[in-house]
Amino acid sequence: MRLLVVTAVAVERDSAATGLAARFRDAPEEEALPGRRSLLVLRDGRHRADLLAAGVGP
Repeated sequence: MRLLVVTAVAVERDSAATGLAARFRDAPEEEALPGRRSLLVLRDGRHRADLLAAGVGP
């Protein structure tokens, strides 16, 4: 099983990076890392950008 995680570390917490978008297909899992802005890739190939605050999970 392959796990695909794309993360972008925030330079400044106050300047949220909105509009993150990427297209990944065949992603078997999704993962969110607390304290990082994570692009979660869904099983069916769709994507959504989740901006996570430090210590807050999905």
